[in-house]
Amino acid sequence: AAGFDDAASGLRDLLADSVRLRLRSDVRVGTMLSGGLDSTSVIALVAEQMAGDRLTHATTGKSLHSFTASFPGLRIDDTSNVDELCSQLPLTKHPVLPLDEGEIFPLLESTIWSMERPWYNSVPIVHYLLMRRAREQQVSVVLNGHGADEVYAGYPYDYCPMTVADAVLGLCWVRAKRELEGMRNVHGYNAGLVLN
Repeated sequence: AAGFDDAASGLRDLLADSVRLRLRSDVRVGTMLSGGLDSTSVIALVAEQMAGDRLTHATTGKSLHSFTASFPGLRIDDTSNVDELCSQLPLTKHPVLPLDEGEIFPLLESTIWSMERPWYNSVPIVHYLLMRRAREQQVSVVLNGHGADEVYAGYPYDYCPMTVADAVLGLCWVRAKRELEGMRNVHGYNAGLVLN
């Protein structure tokens, strides 16, 4: 089995290649930026491509358009992280303030129409607002970090029990044991907490 450094290097290479492939575009490419590890990693890799590849400038411009939902005064606001990143990388920040939108019902109708399925939290509305702002800036494609939380168990209370249950239901005992050990070592969970 590969050691941690080899695994980290391999993951970085895969992510860099994935970003490089998605920058092949004949329309403007931007990013959604939350200030978290996943979107920050994607943007850092885009900036690296911008520095070393003339063709990337055709899709990103000299400054990458990034779209961020801001919630001033709330615990979930990542504006300070976004500002820090913008000070270090060639980014043009486009903040979206969902709480300043006013009437929610027109947004609900537009979001439901766009999603084409039911949803249970406000995240799709925020995404709708971000995509609307991207379209206003003539950005047709956005890269983001969505899905990383599922892959890396970024929300352990949500994903850890499900990954163990999936392994147990599939009778994959070695995988279930490995998942439980990882959850104990990374998140400090014991088997009883996860299996309840």
